[in-house]
Amino acid sequence: MIIQKKRVNKVDKYIERMGNTEEFYVCVKNNVENREILKRKGICTEISSGTEFVPAPVGPVTLFNASGKGLVRNDLEKEPRTIEHDFHITDWHGQDHYGTCYQTRMCFPIERILPPCEKMIVEDTVIRSEVLEKRETKRIKHIINIFLEIFGMCEVVDVNFEPISSRIIRRVPWTILPPGKYPWDKAKTHLKKYFENVPESRRMTIKRRHKILSEYAPDFLAIGEESFKGYIVYGYTERNIYCFESDEPNNATYIFKGKWEAASKLTKRDIISGNLCYKRLIHTQNWERYISRIMME
Repeated sequence: MIIQKKRVNKVDKYIERMGNTEEFYVCVKNNVENREILKRKGICTEISSGTEFVPAPVGPVTLFNASGKGLVRNDLEKEPRTIEHDFHITDWHGQDHYGTCYQTRMCFPIERILPPCEKMIVEDTVIRSEVLEKRETKRIKHIINIFLEIFGMCEVVDVNFEPISSRIIRRVPWTILPPGKYPWDKAKTHLKKYFENVPESRRMTIKRRHKILSEYAPDFLAIGEESFKGYIVYGYTERNIYCFESDEPNNATYIFKGKWEAASKLTKRDIISGNLCYKRLIHTQNWERYISRIMME
């Protein structure tokens, strides 16, 4: 999972994509470009495998990480505070006078927040954070922003340095079945509950349409949930075709071309309107012939 932006304000969506991964690193590649960034910005001059360092400040995030900050507590009563500053005056003879003066003022208290002092660790192939856990949301956000401030990007990997992107969980109202071929004998097993909810008076007709779609060897099957209940998606990834089939009367089959990630983000209104789909096939006596033509394109 690669993050490439100036700053993140929330990390919930990144944590959600980690699936069952509980521990992970934030990192960048240990390559010439990233080593040069560390040297050029004066963050670390000795970059060899095993080196651990707190990044020198190059912006507000790394400054807080290294030095902490003061939080003005304007919710508390003011208190006297003595402030010192330099002065320079010139007398009437034109002589310069320098010194330090002290003034006492009533100010809100300042709470000192200690620096996190998060480290970067140099490995043979990556420059990484210390190990992180999903529950540490504030720490995760802080460390991601350290990497973004320094490198402009970062990657999230598990503790075995495997990318997490392959385990993205999509919050879409579909039950996505494991990838593989779905001939009718296999598909109807997964769709048993779906057909049980179809009115008996239309069950054979609806089953026939699903059987025809399964005969074209879909390798992707998704069952609609929530607002998409009653929809099944047959995916033919080699053809780049996704068929949205509905059990609703007087409906149609909606054919989309493109990746499933794009199709899965469609709303039910998008589907029914038909404006975004490749083809909208009304359930008529010609339906099977039209399906055949599309599959043979």
